[in-house]
Amino acid sequence: SQNGDKPLMEMAEFRRLCRNSGLPAASDYKKLASRFHRAGMFIYFQTRNNMILNPEWVTNAIYTILEQGGPHAANGILDCETIEDILYEAQGESYRKSHVDFVLKIMDQYGLCFRYRTSEPEQVFIPMLCRREEPENVVAFLQEEDLIQMELLFPYLPAGVIYQLMVDLKTGLDTKNVWLSGAMFHNPEGCTAVVIREKNRLILSIRCTNRVSALKYLGELVARIEGIARGDMYNTAPLERRIGYQ
Repeated sequence: SQNGDKPLMEMAEFRRLCRNSGLPAASDYKKLASRFHRAGMFIYFQTRNNMILNPEWVTNAIYTILEQGGPHAANGILDCETIEDILYEAQGESYRKSHVDFVLKIMDQYGLCFRYRTSEPEQVFIPMLCRREEPENVVAFLQEEDLIQMELLFPYLPAGVIYQLMVDLKTGLDTKNVWLSGAMFHNPEGCTAVVIREKNRLILSIRCTNRVSALKYLGELVARIEGIARGDMYNTAPLERRIGYQ
């Protein structure tokens, strides 16, 4: 390969190589990239401006962040400068600042993180780096009266389902009240929900002054959870639902 150990190729460079090979039409570039992707020659996302020439490179980067980011994270939150330092210390010059942005986009795409683009320095929330202990505010919330609760029982329930729920519902996520196996959420109608994973079940607890709004929010959360669980990544579905009131 002319690119040697180069991990990424930008689309502009790929187009140049295609033009030099006699493929002038832009549509042919994308078709060829898709064919190479299906053949396993590199990884190509049509929504990205890069092609991954070395899949192990991006996998190592993600595992390095997840394995070494914990001591530097404030309950799942890391700044991008710290991530750059972690990757550089672990992997050396094979990871540049521009690469960090690409790696985080891939993590975002697979529900492993989301980014606070308005913070300075820019920060990233990574659910797998949250604390293990259930926050005191959540313990107090679960002891309140007038909660609507539902249990979803699964044949198997990967931890990634709750992580992706945190990422998908980031606008309503209460990042002060998250932990490895659960999270608190709020919606614009004033409802508060806590979702907890316990082995092969999810427990949803909702409080709202308006019971109709609470049931509506419960339905929205269940639909989102089942959508994540039934997806290609997890391919599971609840065997049973149990609803109750406290």
